[in-house]
Amino acid sequence: MFPVLVPIEFTLQGSAGDIHEGFVTNISAAGLCILTANKVKEESELMLKDNRYISFRTAKVQWTQEAKVGQYNAGLLCYN
Repeated sequence: MFPVLVPIEFTLQGSAGDIHEGFVTNISAAGLCILTANKVKEESELMLKDNRYISFRTAKVQWTQEAKVGQYNAGLLCYN
């Protein structure tokens, strides 16, 4: 497990393509933890954009929890 604070952009699969922002706060062998102002539902699929490498990854939300009012943590399983 590696704690980090890296900006990230994402869209929800099947949505109108709205771009949401957040921060990767943790990287592990299983996936990522992000912090975002957007509450995402468990089992949702996200398209993550890594601005450092201009690359995209698909991830599934495994869990969510409110970090504080208006901010949410989400555990993601990346599979490509």
